[in-house]
Amino acid sequence: MREMRLVLACVLLVVGGCSAMLPVLTHVHSKFEYQHSFKGPYVTNSKGDVPFWNHGGSCIPSDDQVRVCPSIKSRRGWIWTTGSFSAKHWMVDITLRVTGRLKTGADGMAIWFTAAPGSEGMAFGNSETWHGLGVILDSFDNNGLHDNPKIMAVTNDGLQRFDHSSDGTGQEIGSCMKDFRNKPNPVKMRIIYLRGTFEVWVHEGMSSVVDDYQLCLRVESPSNLLQEGYFGITAATGGLSDDHDVMLFLTHRLVPLEERAQEVLREVNQAEVDELADKYTSLSDQFDQQREDYLKKHDDVGMGDWQYEIEMEQNVRHIADMQAQLSRELSQLSNKVDSLLAGGVGQAQRSAPDTAAIKSTETVILQQLAQMRALVEGKSGGGVASEQMQPLYDVKTLVQQNAQRLVAVEQRLKDSASHQCPPVNSHPTSCVSPTLFLVVMVMVLGLVLGYQVYRQRQDAVAKKFF
Repeated sequence: MREMRLVLACVLLVVGGCSAMLPVLTHVHSKFEYQHSFKGPYVTNSKGDVPFWNHGGSCIPSDDQVRVCPSIKSRRGWIWTTGSFSAKHWMVDITLRVTGRLKTGADGMAIWFTAAPGSEGMAFGNSETWHGLGVILDSFDNNGLHDNPKIMAVTNDGLQRFDHSSDGTGQEIGSCMKDFRNKPNPVKMRIIYLRGTFEVWVHEGMSSVVDDYQLCLRVESPSNLLQEGYFGITAATGGLSDDHDVMLFLTHRLVPLEERAQEVLREVNQAEVDELADKYTSLSDQFDQQREDYLKKHDDVGMGDWQYEIEMEQNVRHIADMQAQLSRELSQLSNKVDSLLAGGVGQAQRSAPDTAAIKSTETVILQQLAQMRALVEGKSGGGVASEQMQPLYDVKTLVQQNAQRLVAVEQRLKDSASHQCPPVNSHPTSCVSPTLFLVVMVMVLGLVLGYQVYRQRQDAVAKKFF
């Protein structure tokens, strides 16, 4: 006999392992309905109530769960949504625990979708004559058929009375034997009503695999299943008792994609579409008219940019011309320095005219720098800050320092008329190289100045458009 039981258990295990897997809802739009849901760890508000739900009897809400009925004998508890839910297709996910100290518990709990919130009664805490659907988790075997614990779905038109003494035998539209008591993990249920098919999937809590669901029941086109109603959870105890806890209750409205497209089209009012189209056309015509009027008043704006030289381009061209002239003046200065240093004693006698020429060149350079500064300040309308003009002052300082060094060179040549500079080939780094280095630095700084002024003008023009 014991061997037969083991074989039967193995067969049941194999059959259970071959159960269908939880279906993936493809081509379906899902919308979460928060007013018909709750979930820990924030189930209750500051007043201890579950938002959008009413509870009563022995129901005890807390932050992380709702204890629908505690493990006290002959108690009933309930919790119902305050607003109705309307949908052709829907899905509910429930996570629950039913625990007790004994091997047998009682009575059980139920999930409801009825035309109105129920009243406390004998049907697992609800009235025995409800109108709608009840998914019942029956813990106690009242009829002695040894088919409990089990999960069954029962529909009622509000006229029939649920026979609690026979565990609703003959009244259910589908059922399965599932032991949901004292499991190591919470028991999960997924109730789906989609395209006229009603299904209940159960995760027995024996594993931590998230999608380890098994099909409990499937009913095609069930009767008395409403499209609008109230969700509720009730539980009751009798001579035996269990704790009935619900940690999660999530409701989703399901809309097949083909129906979703039709709903979107119905939501869009054709009159509104026509009105918006006319408004867009009117605004577009108004904009085009304003653009044409502006172009008539400013006939040069519509022509290509290549036909006109804007103010920034004029400034850049003037700066480039001044830079070229400055470069020529510096080149002349460099040539005079080379001739002065390479001439030796003979050139020392002609140092006075050369010095005058150097100073004259310096004056020309300083004049050019002053003109460049005045041009930049004038073109920018005084908008160039003093720190932005600093490169001009730096160039002026370097030129003055260069002139001072040239005067010092001239004085040294006068004092040492009897000495000659060593040949360039023997000492390539003396006399001439420092001066050439300074001249090159002045030219580089001049080019940097031109680039900075050009960039500043570009930034100023760009800011006008923003």
